[in-house]
Amino acid sequence: MGYISGDYACEKLAVLYHATDGYSADCILRDGFRRGADGLAGSAIYFTSSAKKARKKSQGGNSVVLRAYVDLGFIYNVDGDELAAGYKKRWWHGVESVHIPCRDVTAIRDKGRVKSVEVVFGSIYA
Repeated sequence: MGYISGDYACEKLAVLYHATDGYSADCILRDGFRRGADGLAGSAIYFTSSAKKARKKSQGGNSVVLRAYVDLGFIYNVDGDELAAGYKKRWWHGVESVHIPCRDVTAIRDKGRVKSVEVVFGSIYA
């Protein structure tokens, strides 16, 4: 994804992947993403760098993988020590996205940062 070294980076648009079930994929395509209640970076929308990794990381072996084009804005890169210490709330001050390289996870809080979404694997419930 072209992250630069250091704690902060700026990038325009990233192609990221998100796995979910068919019903939720249909809702996402119709109404946009919703934040999950909690996760590595707290309440956020979570993505990874490949469709294969999204399927592997999905909860319950979800069958639909979405490709999203995401404007990451100002990115905070979390290192392994910070992840272990659990500084979730601090990471979000002044940034639009959080990237956790050691877990290949990128999180955003504002669904408006997702510019487009398409199904790349599986089928949705119509």
